[in-house]
Amino acid sequence: AGKLIFCGIPKTGITRWLQFLRFYIGANDYQSFPHFKKDRLPLLLDAMEIEVQEKLLNDPEWTKAVFIRHPLDRVLSGYLDKVVSGQTKPLAKN
Repeated sequence: AGKLIFCGIPKTGITRWLQFLRFYIGANDYQSFPHFKKDRLPLLLDAMEIEVQEKLLNDPEWTKAVFIRHPLDRVLSGYLDKVVSGQTKPLAKN
């Protein structure tokens, strides 16, 4: 079994990583939107007891990673996705 802990930052490919992890654990619908699937809960570090979190984070056998993306890439991606695609929702008036 792989021993990987990673910090999932939005807009850095986290959806694809969650899909891969769900595929790895045998989810039949692993290609669907993974963020609200109950079978991903055991994969979440913050869903574990604090003692388990500390043990995993301090164990040198586990690889720890964070995936980042250049801020300008994120701005461009957001602009293309939300503005150019025309799929934005109008802002609500208060």
